[in-house]
Amino acid sequence: MLRKFLLCFVLLLIFAGDVTFAQSTPREVRLEAADRMQKGLYMDAIPPFMQLIEWYKDETEPRIITSMEMVYYNISICYFLTGQFDLSEKAFREYLKRYPHGFKTHDATVYIADCLRFREKHKKAIAAYEAADRRYSYTPNMQADIYSGIARSYLAEDNWADVIEPLKMVYINANDFLRKNWAATLLATAYLKELDLDNLYPLTPYILTRNSFASRSVAFNMAALEAADQLFGEERYKDALWVYRMVYPYDLIFVKTEEFLEFLNKRVDILRKINVRDPRTLIRLQETIGEVEAQLEALDEIDNYDKDLLFRIARGYMEMMRYREAGELFYYLHGITEGREADEALYTAFQCATMTPPWTKAYRIGREYMETYPGGEFFDPLTIMMGQLYAKEKNWPMVISHLTETLQINPQHSSGAECKFLLGYASFMEEQLKESIKWLTEMLRDYPKTELREPATYWIAMGYLFDGDYKNAASFFDIVLDNYPGNIYAEDGAYRRAVCSYGLSELEDSDKRLAAFVSQYPKNENVCEAILTRGDIAGAEGRLDEAVVYYDQSTTFTNLNIELYNHASFQAGKILVESEKYQETIDHYKKYIKRNREGSNIPLAVYWIGYSLWNGGQQGYAMKYYLTAVEQFGNKPDAIGVDMILDEWIGRAKRSDKDTSDLAWNELRDTYVDAVKRDEKTLTLRLKRTMLYNTNLSTNNRARIMKSMRDENSLQYASPAVCQFMLDTAVEDGDTPLAVKISNNIIDKFTETDYALDARMVLADNYIAQAQNTTETRKANELYDKAEEHLNIIREVYATSGEASQALIKLGWLYLSKGQYEESDECFKQVLGVKAWKPNWPEALYGRGECSFEQNEFTKASAYYERIYIMYSRYIDWVAKAYYKRAVCLQKMYQPDKAKEVIDEMLSNPETAATPEADEARELLKKLR
Repeated sequence: MLRKFLLCFVLLLIFAGDVTFAQSTPREVRLEAADRMQKGLYMDAIPPFMQLIEWYKDETEPRIITSMEMVYYNISICYFLTGQFDLSEKAFREYLKRYPHGFKTHDATVYIADCLRFREKHKKAIAAYEAADRRYSYTPNMQADIYSGIARSYLAEDNWADVIEPLKMVYINANDFLRKNWAATLLATAYLKELDLDNLYPLTPYILTRNSFASRSVAFNMAALEAADQLFGEERYKDALWVYRMVYPYDLIFVKTEEFLEFLNKRVDILRKINVRDPRTLIRLQETIGEVEAQLEALDEIDNYDKDLLFRIARGYMEMMRYREAGELFYYLHGITEGREADEALYTAFQCATMTPPWTKAYRIGREYMETYPGGEFFDPLTIMMGQLYAKEKNWPMVISHLTETLQINPQHSSGAECKFLLGYASFMEEQLKESIKWLTEMLRDYPKTELREPATYWIAMGYLFDGDYKNAASFFDIVLDNYPGNIYAEDGAYRRAVCSYGLSELEDSDKRLAAFVSQYPKNENVCEAILTRGDIAGAEGRLDEAVVYYDQSTTFTNLNIELYNHASFQAGKILVESEKYQETIDHYKKYIKRNREGSNIPLAVYWIGYSLWNGGQQGYAMKYYLTAVEQFGNKPDAIGVDMILDEWIGRAKRSDKDTSDLAWNELRDTYVDAVKRDEKTLTLRLKRTMLYNTNLSTNNRARIMKSMRDENSLQYASPAVCQFMLDTAVEDGDTPLAVKISNNIIDKFTETDYALDARMVLADNYIAQAQNTTETRKANELYDKAEEHLNIIREVYATSGEASQALIKLGWLYLSKGQYEESDECFKQVLGVKAWKPNWPEALYGRGECSFEQNEFTKASAYYERIYIMYSRYIDWVAKAYYKRAVCLQKMYQPDKAKEVIDEMLSNPETAATPEADEARELLKKLR
């Protein structure tokens, strides 16, 4: 590359001056040669130097020989700088021959090596450099040039193994940034080729420094890519990632190289103008320019690897489990690539996001992939993985939604079996049993050879079982037991199969299966339930003593859930009571109370002990026992059963003979006195409420107790029954503020109890009343919303109660007042759908009529009103309202005669004629006439 540069340089200088000096004096020729060389006209300087040599080549006079030393040296330099390396080498050798101990002998020796190198005689050049270094002592700067020449000779032969030592010498001796950084970069390149990372690490600052040769070196960056790929293949991911991070982007190399070439050319121009005394400075720049041009040519032959590099770095992060960095990089790559690369990048970003919970980002990227690449290569693995993640979170609605959409997009999903299995399982967990059975049955049909066949069969059986279809459940459990006897579902399947027989009333078969299950799987968690079920079967078949044994045995298992535990305990107790085994009943419930498992119904157990004592002839002791239990548990407000015991005590006291009753009330009074002394406020309030049922209580004492129980400060200690008593009293007295406070207290403390029902109704009525008394629409709607919240809870939580009917009625009127006619009509319609709520049907019909009336649907409204006075004539108030409103409807439908008939019929009935609506009807009748 230096030769190419110098030849161009020669063409610029070749015609610069005269070449004939025969008529000039030696002094004039010498001055002309020096002047031309000083001006950088090296080609022009050669002829005068040759003329001088021609004149004095055979001189023997020492003075002339000495004066000619620089002539021989300078003509060698001129040949060198004009790219005539063969002539330069000969000239330098002539110089050394004539002046073996000359002033420039050590420099000439290096130039000879340079000439050999530029003539591509690399081995001879290396030998010449090394010989020069051995023979002479050079400055560090010159030594850097010598070893640069050796290194370049090795590099020209692609000998990276031997280039390391000379590059080290350049790195040590160079006194300028360009050569030192050049050496460091090529040393790093050599180490990369050898995967010698230990020696590479110290060079990193030079590689990454600003304007580093590495930022322009194709060799370095290609070596780094290859080394990192090899390290990656050897699973040395940390090292691979580190090396990948050192690679400069292709576009940056191109820009940096062009900028550097421009800088070098400007530098050469400056040096030529200022006539640098040391020609090696110019030589170095010329050689560097040639290398830079070669870099640009090499870049043109290489494809842009920037995206591939980012993919490699991203995969490095991924293999090192730095999933956040990898995911961000892959997501970025998705945005700058196209086709399959973009598809894969987004999928891999999703994979990375799945490794860093929470999975919010994974779901977002997954949705983006589904929308962008519905037919993408990775659609199937991505969508099934999303489904699995939702399943891990037990987010069953999202499993169902996501996988349903997935199969709609790709019905031929490669993981279709697993999709449908997860859909079936999620549907089961959401108690969508028919959907569960449908999905799992489809899976078995569409994928007969799937490995999921066994669990699918089991969950189909479970779906039928929980749906109450014991026959189909039994058939599928039989498949599990017959075809897959060794699988993980066989054990549970054996128990469930017995339950199916029980559900089919095949009690004998169920009992045999349960006995076999208990014997074969004594450590199974369902053994306790199996034994309990055997107790139910024995009881149903009249084997009562056996049933009690099974029930008692089942309650010894700590994993029996509290509901079944209570069922077994109270079923055994019921059998003992019905068998009139009162002492055994007492012993049985005392053991139950002693165990006192969390969730035990202690008050009910106390009730049955008292019942057994009473019926066992110990009436007095029974009453005392009740009070003892009340005293023991009564100071806990949330011990709701205590209130039940006291209600039972009241009933027993009233039904007892006078002596027993008087004794019981006296004992209650003593218990009350003791509670007051112990400052047991909750028990005191409970006993006060009970004492109010004593018919012998004086008027003054009753008034005093009633007053004390109106104290709102007592609310913090009040039990549910006491709160209810206080609420009823406040409502009767019309004390709305107190009623609201009590209601809020009940809801806050006893939310899940039936006592909260009346409290919510009181609050709802209060909010509705406030809303009706305000003229500010926004505030009224806020109050209606609060009322609606309570009413909805009543109708949903207490769906079969009479209060639910009242809640629906109130909601109907509330929605009507807000103009929400569809919601209002639906509430009234629901009331009409329950026979037990028949007393509310007239009002519900009237409400539906009002909904139609407000929407100007007078024909429909008229029909509702007519049904009321035809079918529910005993509900006078509603009949009167219905007569009047039907007449109004007929008037609006332009049927005045029919309207008159309706009013006449209404007024002919003495009961309806006495209602407020009758007066309105009379006024309407006047208008109609």
